Amino acid sequence: MRFRERPDPLFHRLNASVEFDRRLASHDLLGSRAHAHSLHAAGVLDDGELKRMHEGLAEVARELEEGSFR
Repeated sequence: MRFRERPDPLFHRLNASVEFDRRLASHDLLGSRAHAHSLHAAGVLDDGELKRMHEGLAEVARELEEGSFR
């Protein structure tokens, strides 16, 4: 056994929302893209960093669509 004690029931309740969270993922991705643009506009991200953020978010979107996201 990896742990000495069983996980708290709250842990199971938190993880029970994973499928619901997947249904919200497209909205989360839109928000993340908007946030990246805001950070870029504020000078926190440079052009290259913004591009990499968008590439990473696009990869997450592809994985979600294909069902391979973990």
